[in-house]
Amino acid sequence: MDSQYTLGLLAMFLLTSTCVETSHRSWETNQVVDEEKTLASSLCPEVTGTMLQEGWDYGAAAHRHYTITPNKKEFTSLQALLLSLLSCLASRDTESCTLLANCSTQIDQLRTRHVALWLKEDFTFPENDIKVAMARLKSMVAAEDLDSKILPIFSPLADSYGIDLQSKNKSVDLAIELETAVTNNSPCEIIALVKKGGDVNGLTQSGESLVHLAARSGSTSAIAALGFLKADLDVINAAGATPMVEAIKMNSALSIKELILAGAKIEKRMLRGNTYLHIAASSGKNEALRTLLEAGLEPDVRNQLGDTPLQLAFKAGNVKGVEILVERCNNISLIIEEGKTLLHKAVVSSSVDMFTALVQCRLLQDLQLENNDTLVHLIVRSNNATEMLKVLKDERVLSNIRNKDGLAPLHIAIDPSVVETLLEIGADVNITTRKGETALHIASAKGYTNVVKVLVKHGAGVDMQDNDGETALMAATRSKTNNLVLFLLYSGADPTLKNKEGRTALHFASEGGCVDCALILLDSGAKVNERDTAKYTSLHYASQKGHVDVMTLLLDRGADLKAKSGLSRTPLMEASINGHIDAVKLLIDRGAPINDTDKKEWTALHHAADGEKVDVISLLLEGGADIKAKSDSGRTPLMEASINNHSDVAKLLIDRGAPINDKDNEGFTALHHAAEKGGISVATLLLDRGADLTAKSDSGKTPLMEASENGHHDAVKLLIDRGAPINDKNNDGWTALHYAAKKGQVGVMTLLLDRGADLTAKSVSGITPLMEASVNGHLDVIKLLIDRGAPVNENDVKGWTALLHAAASGKDGAVNCLLERGANLTAKSDSGKTPLMEASENGLLDAVKLLIDRGVPINEKNNDGRTALHYAAQKGHVDVTTLLLYRGADLTAKSDSGITPLMEASTNGRSDVVKVLIGLGAPISDKDVKGWTALYHAADRGHVGVVSLLLHGEADLTAKSGSRITPLMKASENGLLDAVKLLIDRGASINDKNNDGMTALHYAAQKGHVGVMTLLLDRGGDLTAKSDSGRTPLMEASVNGHLDVAKLLIDRGVPINDEDNDGWTALHYASQKGHFGVVTLLLERGIDLTAKSSSGRTPLMEASVNGHSDVAKLLIDRGAPINEKDYNGWTALHDAAGYGRLEVLTLLLDSGADIHTANPYFGRTPLTEASINGHLEIVKALIDRGVVINHADNEGWTAIDYAAKNGQFDVVSYLESKGAVESPRDQDQDHDLED
Repeated sequence: MDSQYTLGLLAMFLLTSTCVETSHRSWETNQVVDEEKTLASSLCPEVTGTMLQEGWDYGAAAHRHYTITPNKKEFTSLQALLLSLLSCLASRDTESCTLLANCSTQIDQLRTRHVALWLKEDFTFPENDIKVAMARLKSMVAAEDLDSKILPIFSPLADSYGIDLQSKNKSVDLAIELETAVTNNSPCEIIALVKKGGDVNGLTQSGESLVHLAARSGSTSAIAALGFLKADLDVINAAGATPMVEAIKMNSALSIKELILAGAKIEKRMLRGNTYLHIAASSGKNEALRTLLEAGLEPDVRNQLGDTPLQLAFKAGNVKGVEILVERCNNISLIIEEGKTLLHKAVVSSSVDMFTALVQCRLLQDLQLENNDTLVHLIVRSNNATEMLKVLKDERVLSNIRNKDGLAPLHIAIDPSVVETLLEIGADVNITTRKGETALHIASAKGYTNVVKVLVKHGAGVDMQDNDGETALMAATRSKTNNLVLFLLYSGADPTLKNKEGRTALHFASEGGCVDCALILLDSGAKVNERDTAKYTSLHYASQKGHVDVMTLLLDRGADLKAKSGLSRTPLMEASINGHIDAVKLLIDRGAPINDTDKKEWTALHHAADGEKVDVISLLLEGGADIKAKSDSGRTPLMEASINNHSDVAKLLIDRGAPINDKDNEGFTALHHAAEKGGISVATLLLDRGADLTAKSDSGKTPLMEASENGHHDAVKLLIDRGAPINDKNNDGWTALHYAAKKGQVGVMTLLLDRGADLTAKSVSGITPLMEASVNGHLDVIKLLIDRGAPVNENDVKGWTALLHAAASGKDGAVNCLLERGANLTAKSDSGKTPLMEASENGLLDAVKLLIDRGVPINEKNNDGRTALHYAAQKGHVDVTTLLLYRGADLTAKSDSGITPLMEASTNGRSDVVKVLIGLGAPISDKDVKGWTALYHAADRGHVGVVSLLLHGEADLTAKSGSRITPLMKASENGLLDAVKLLIDRGASINDKNNDGMTALHYAAQKGHVGVMTLLLDRGGDLTAKSDSGRTPLMEASVNGHLDVAKLLIDRGVPINDEDNDGWTALHYASQKGHFGVVTLLLERGIDLTAKSSSGRTPLMEASVNGHSDVAKLLIDRGAPINEKDYNGWTALHDAAGYGRLEVLTLLLDSGADIHTANPYFGRTPLTEASINGHLEIVKALIDRGVVINHADNEGWTAIDYAAKNGQFDVVSYLESKGAVESPRDQDQDHDLED
């Protein structure tokens, strides 16, 4: 061999054996780094860079081959050493051999490796080179020119080639004696031989170690002696096995224990990462398995393929091994192959023995698997289900658990014996699915008669209904299993039961065409004319499906052939709809009413015409069907045929005399309908038979307009060719051209124009075809019309041009097209809006740019004084706004109401536009005619982001509107906490007042914004501040029922009994509005419930006059004086009576109110007040309580006098019935009823 190659291998070995880092990076890049080159040169100066790279290349290949090997560095070093030695031998390089033998601590490890296996299989070393190397090795041994450490490495290899390497000074007898001593289990002899020079790690004649021999022969004492002599207990023999593996093969617990005691590595990994447990489990060596587990090996460990010992035992069919491992296993739900457990696998493979063993090990019989299936689900689906279920009979098994589909094992069982066994182990015979179905439902639906019999025998409820109300009998009927239907009826099933749709088993039998089932059901008491919720009978269903035999049976048993469904359809209609000619004939022959109508007033003939059932139509007409019958929309059968382009049907109807020009309720003829749908064949037929092509609908639409609108080119051509007036108008002044333009029907438009359509025609509102095309953005139509001479700048009645319409509709392409074709870009509508304004409002950047480029006046104003910039800012179109500004738009422009573009953007929360406008110098503190600034507008609408931008732009936060309302007040009123905080932080005056004297705190209290209130108070808001009417924030909160705000203010120390200018307290306001919670709070916090207003009104009076009985009761319970009078002499009882508050009146009387109290100034009592206002129930209540009926006031008038005077005649009648008499007075005397 090439000595350079040998030196290269040697260099690589030197690097690895001296622990130079052979990093992943180095191997993968297949490159030697400088540090490694330097070290190699220092160790072996003869090594060149090329040599070193060659060695490195080989090392990289070896690395890739052994990437799964745990000890990469060890293998790399040993392989390099082996190959270097072999190369040196082949080249007779004795010096290098000696160097390698003495420079590496790993030389002895090569003696334990299977060199032949490595060279032939892993490295594919040339066979001839090996022979040459071995021959030269023999000559070197004979010349005693070889280091003694090398000879043992290659002896087995040389033996395999028939080469004897024994040297003169090697004692073969000593090795043989050691082998014999081990076989004879003689520890003392072994020790003695080793002392004589025997090699304790020497190989036997068969190429294995002495420890292997001891393990295989069961020589436990020999194992102990060899361990004592420091023999390698983990050496691997030619078969790749350690002594421990040999002991496992022999299933020798003693040998295993002795090896462990001697120091063998119990956790060693073998081929494919298998542990000793894996080997014992897979080979069925269960004594060895138990011994290894007792020694502490983990049973859950996995090999490189992911298998555990338990899994290998299972695969090998080692039942006992499985039992042993399960006992020791911490994770008894070990998962195998796609989430299945061992138990699962046993069931799938139908291995009853393994299944039995696992069950006896209590391996989670109730374990849920894929789809939440349980073990029992799995068993039921297996081939040996019955046997496996019997194994579970004495076990605690949950047989009623449902899987994700809501199915219990019983629901999926299809074998009667399996069903029987399931029931024996505790399955609930009536367990339901998620849909409420029992096993009986499912078996009946599938026609499993024998399963049904088992279920019924075990007590299945034959009339149990699922979530849809269906029974097993209904399911069996649908499956058309006669004997099953008969069995269920024999077992007590009720044939009259209905599902949630009201359908019975007979309905299903009729629909499915099972005449035998229907006969059985009828004989068992099923009602032939029973209706479901849609009012369908069995005859409807049979007719719908055309089951003549079932229909005949039903009719023979008395079925009503006149019965109507919920849609008022008859069986004849159902048969006609579906084209069942025999069914139609049967029904007509039996006397079915042929011209009955449904809810839409369709006859059977309408339905047949709609569905193109020609044979049925012929039969119906022969039976006397009314060919002129109209539906509720006025349509005839001919119209229905025309709508669907059923020419055969139309011809048949016309031939039988159908009126061609009849109109429906909207004035449409059959020709209109055919034209609308583009039915050429029917339209041609109708025209040939005399259809009026000038006929107009109630809206003035012609057939030509219908065809044009819907783009039916051939129909349009047909109608024009037949003489249709092309420029006829509908009631709105639209022509066929308008309709085609609206829908963008270019082909039709071209045809119409070619045939003389007027492209200048205007509708009643002045709309031209070009405007219709523009508003809908149909570019091809726009181009066509303009090319044909359509006036581009025509105005409608509002002054809008086509360009304005296009811009207003946001049709960018149409705008560009019109401008390119000469549209007037300065044209204004009647409201003064220009195309630029419309384009700006709709954000059409290209159109805006085009208009500006064409010279449109950019600052033109509409009738309200708004410019294009106003519109763009309002809608938030940043790009359009920016373009307008850079092209000269006036950012200070004001509308007639003083609104600037910045105000428009601020009002609508357009932050990006606000930013642009401020950045370009928009006047930030300008005011509109109401005195509102942009900041005010933003605060009013709650746009916090805009408020922040404006404040950053130095907006005047003290600016007030005309009513002196500040931005802070507006933000507070709207509950904008962030905006309020920002405004305060920027220095807004918290206690400023508006024209009514209200502060921001008043506004927040009025709207109930607790967070804002808290912030304002924390920042110095005056909780005692009064408005010009004297109202405090507490009063505002009280009158509006904001309990949390009222509590906050009281907690902060507000004077609770403060009065406004009319002497009202917060309690007056809360009582007036009936805010029970606020009233309760105020009373609990000590407010004066006897307080009187400047007119003498108490809170109780306010509650009473407004009918708030709960508040009135609360005030009375807290001690409010009931009979107190205001300064006009009225009491709470007067108020309740005068305003008809019966519940309050009853409460007051029950609480001791004086029923006879009279106003000191007028003398009127509560009865008088009730009578004046006609409150009869109040009058009755007072009289029942003993009020003086004929009490006269200061003028001598009684209650009946006032009732009569005010026309309260029901009160007069009642008072008279109770003995009231009118006072002697002038009947014409007038009295002042004012307070």
